[in-house]
Order: sequence, then C-alpha cells, then structure tokens
Amino acid sequence: MLREINPFAQSDLQMYRLVQEHPTTSVKMVFLEDKNLDMRRYNAPTLCTEVAAIFVDSESKIRTEDDIDKFVSAELTDPCTDLRLFQIVTKCMVHDPCGTININSPCMRDGQCCKSFPKQFMDDTEENVNGYPIYRRRATEPVQVGKYSIDNRWVVPYNPWLLKKFNAHINVEVCSSVKSVKYLYKYVYKGHDAASVKIQKEGALDHNEILSFVEGRYVSAPEAM
Repeated sequence: MLREINPFAQSDLQMYRLVQEHPTTSVKMVFLEDKNLDMRRYNAPTLCTEVAAIFVDSESKIRTEDDIDKFVSAELTDPCTDLRLFQIVTKCMVHDPCGTININSPCMRDGQCCKSFPKQFMDDTEENVNGYPIYRRRATEPVQVGKYSIDNRWVVPYNPWLLKKFNAHINVEVCSSVKSVKYLYKYVYKGHDAASVKIQKEGALDHNEILSFVEGRYVSAPEAM
C-alpha cells in the first residue's frame, strides 16, 4: 500500500538496496529544478506562494477605471504624504531591475523579462481587451532603491490597505474576464505539488536515467502533518 500511495517509496527502497549492496558507498537524493517545467506544479521546497481569488457582490463590482484606481495602485507613493506605505512599496513591491540593466536577473527568458518589466508609463488606467487593465503609471522623478534608480515602471500592482496591514509582498490584480474562471480551475486541477528526484552515488556517473529519475508528489511539512 505504501508503494501505491507514496511515489518516493520506490526511491527509498532503491537507496536502501544500494547501501546494502555497497556499504561503503555514499548515496544521496537530489531535488532537480528545471526552468522549462511549469513551476506552479513543480514547486521548489522553498517556494511560498499563495493565490487567492476575491469575488465581490454585484454592488461592489469594479466596473470603471476610477474603481480600479480606488483599489489597486502601481505607483510609488509620495513619502511626504504616506511615508510608511512608501517604505513598504520600495521594500516589497518593486520588481528587481532586469533587461539591459541586469541581464542576469532570474526573470530573464531569451533576453526578455518574463513578467514584461519595465512597464510603460500611463497617465490613466485603461481596460485591456484580455480583461486585465493597464494600470496608471505616471512619469515621476525616480527614487533610489538599493543600487538602482526606480520609477513607476518597476512597481508591482498592490492594494495600499493590504500592504500596510501585512507589510509583505502582495500582488493584487483586477480581472474582469471569463478567463479568471480558467485561471482558477487551472490551479485546482494542476494536481499536487511535484518534484523530480534523482538518486545517485556520490562521486560516480550514473547514465541509467530510467532508474535514476523519479517524478513524484512533493509533500510539504504542513501537508505531512
């Protein structure tokens, strides 16, 4: 039954047999990370991303650009007006500069940012044909964040109240499209978190990929409890 339920049982058994057959051999299990895989399913053990969809009643629906600006901002705040929010935004809601500024950024794929940063300056919020708005990002004087000069093009959309409440990175987006349903079901049916595992002898080459690689469910500490 254990072998049927736990995908790593066969891996553990294989490691046990290797140790029994070669007592002096050091065996290790390695978690593999492949950027080409869907990382929403193949989550690294240290990944701590939570996704929430908030549905509102008909009287509270976000219908206009003014409604979007009321709940979501993609701009640096004025430190003279709200210093605490400015400090949280610059600490938690600025996308690390990439592109020509930093070609080695983790978000770079084939020379382009996979999150499409930096964004374009926008004087007003506009609704997009795909259901996701293009947030207002007015051209203002840049501020120094770490070793980079940052303006509104690098700000990740956020809700000011949530940001000051939790003092953490909380990306808030408005979605008024039927695609939001697809987005939710994609997470529901993606299955359990998974991991690719390789069992190998330390200091030895192992070319038998069929026996060496196991793709199975990753169980985090809370799920194990």
